[in-house]
Amino acid sequence: MSVCFLALGAGLLVGGGIADFELRRFERLGAADLASRLHGEGKQVNVDAEVDGIVGALAGRLSYATLTASKFTVDGMPVFLEAGTQRGSIGTLKLRFTDFSIRGLRVESLEADIPGCRFDLGSAQRKRKIKLTRSGVGTATARITETALADYIRLKYPAVKEVTVELKKHRAFVTGRAELLLLKTDFFVIASLVPQAGTQLWLEDAIVFLNDERVRDGSERRLLDTLNPVVDANRDLGLRSALVV
Repeated sequence: MSVCFLALGAGLLVGGGIADFELRRFERLGAADLASRLHGEGKQVNVDAEVDGIVGALAGRLSYATLTASKFTVDGMPVFLEAGTQRGSIGTLKLRFTDFSIRGLRVESLEADIPGCRFDLGSAQRKRKIKLTRSGVGTATARITETALADYIRLKYPAVKEVTVELKKHRAFVTGRAELLLLKTDFFVIASLVPQAGTQLWLEDAIVFLNDERVRDGSERRLLDTLNPVVDANRDLGLRSALVV
């Protein structure tokens, strides 16, 4: 996966550069700011950052900034790019999110490392708020369980009344019951889970059984059209093209 943007939520700078004691203080403020955008009584949030040496402290350079959060729910991406200057820099912006739900999809973990980020140094100095104004392209890994994917399919598609998902050997095995045109149909689908358009996951190259009989006359397309795309990161999850698969 490629990560195209993200933002850090609260100020970490003071004066003309970065003082260590202020950095620690504003890490706490940053965590509070991020927490204000997440839901859940048991949520846990932390922000950790480090300056890039003495010269970096004077120039407004952070070697890294890490946003850690767990046990929360969120309606779309909780951080985003903003307009501003690019005088400050973050060598690597790191996300470490675990045990959270985004628009009903339960995610076991999300880890991302985004290099080459820029932020508005003047805004950080005057308002104690970081505006991330540019991000590089990095890598991300998301872990979603089979149970979580099945639960999400039921939530997303009212026509699907029962469903289980098994992922093995690069194939998805989807079993369930759907109501199509007022008819209840048991289905079993063996398919590849394939990325499309960079932000979607589709069931493709499918073998379809309806009511225990393999279907090859084209009528299986109605079921596949009901299920696809299984996940649309922009439309379903509100990720604003942050993740490209």
